[in-house]
Amino acid sequence: TTSTTGKVNWARIIVNSVDKTNNNPQPYSANVVINGNSNQVTQNQFLPQLYTYSNYHFYNYQRLINTNILTPGATNNLYVNFGSVDSTNDMAWFSLIANYTVSMVVPQGVVTKNYFFDDAAGLAYPNPSSRYPNRVNGITYNLLTGASSSFTDNNGRYSWNNYINNHPNIANGRPFVLTGVPSGSGTDDASAIAIEKEIDNTDAGDIKDAYVTLNPYGAVDGAMVEVYRPYPVNQWVTVFRSDQNTQGGTDDGYGNLPGTIYLKDYMDKGRVNKVRITVWDVAPGVDYDLVGLTNCYAVVSSSKLPIWWDTYPTVSDQSSNNQIQKDINYEIRSNQTKESYLFFSGGMDTKTINVRYNTGELLYSGAAPYLLNLGELDASGPHKMTNGTAANHTFIPGNYTIRITVNSGQGWESGDPYAEIHR
Repeated sequence: TTSTTGKVNWARIIVNSVDKTNNNPQPYSANVVINGNSNQVTQNQFLPQLYTYSNYHFYNYQRLINTNILTPGATNNLYVNFGSVDSTNDMAWFSLIANYTVSMVVPQGVVTKNYFFDDAAGLAYPNPSSRYPNRVNGITYNLLTGASSSFTDNNGRYSWNNYINNHPNIANGRPFVLTGVPSGSGTDDASAIAIEKEIDNTDAGDIKDAYVTLNPYGAVDGAMVEVYRPYPVNQWVTVFRSDQNTQGGTDDGYGNLPGTIYLKDYMDKGRVNKVRITVWDVAPGVDYDLVGLTNCYAVVSSSKLPIWWDTYPTVSDQSSNNQIQKDINYEIRSNQTKESYLFFSGGMDTKTINVRYNTGELLYSGAAPYLLNLGELDASGPHKMTNGTAANHTFIPGNYTIRITVNSGQGWESGDPYAEIHR
């Protein structure tokens, strides 16, 4: 789906192909069909191969697509048909990445700062020796050009426990190997990348809102968001982790990938925070595959004026089926309230959402949005918290509860059969 209120600026597809034979390996072909429009990828367009490990031969292909074939504010129909496939081909994955802009009204006197992370993508796989037991080889990947380059890191292998507890100094954007990553009923090794950004709040007023937006692609199975909090906390705090913010029966959070994570409660006024995003591909069959992060950014809004800006975050969670539901309780404190927004963050496999009052009145049902203007939606229908019209309304003070239902696809559509909603 695309944003209900945004304009699509550009869109790009990236397709993976793998052959598991050393006897004349060949990529398959692919046809990416979006809203009935074909985007053919021939076998030759996958060449040359990205890299070889064990008996796996990896290929990637990416290109821009015409944004006119996408319909903003609607569910866009998409499928990928893989051709020239034989019994040695494996691991088809596909990513569609779109850049869009949205607009919203903010009060005068609020300062909003954006912090943009560097893009990063690639993979790493073990290549130990007696002298360098933690040595890895790897590939870095440029999403814009499709170019790649190889590297060797003599200390590029970290245990999961070391990584989450001791926060080793990972080179920003350099792929590495994680060992002992929670997976299913046990653990596996994984190909991973991490990106980090300083968030300077030294001149901030009262922090009204803060969040980070993630755009993972490739073979990403899991993600983690951490914030470094300086004195007096002096430690990294985990805000989100795929294997923690999940229900039972989901293979330790497989596919639990957020789009946006709320950070306000972790930002420190007058100090410098750091945000680190880590994503990984679990490799139980030593199929260390490409993971990427693009156009990730953090936003902090603050004010030194006495402005009311209330936030009501939910709790990140992944269900054990393809639907999840959460209630959000909030207060309209005054009839002078200007706006009421719902910022939506669901899993990457979200298909549709439904927003109602807990008493049943419908506010929205459709494609997953970036944000919804609840005041306009209420004034267009239920008139439960507003008087007037969508274009000219006032708010009715009181306490309200909305119920958000998220529907994801089937397992064969996205790789996992679970639905997610995020903080």
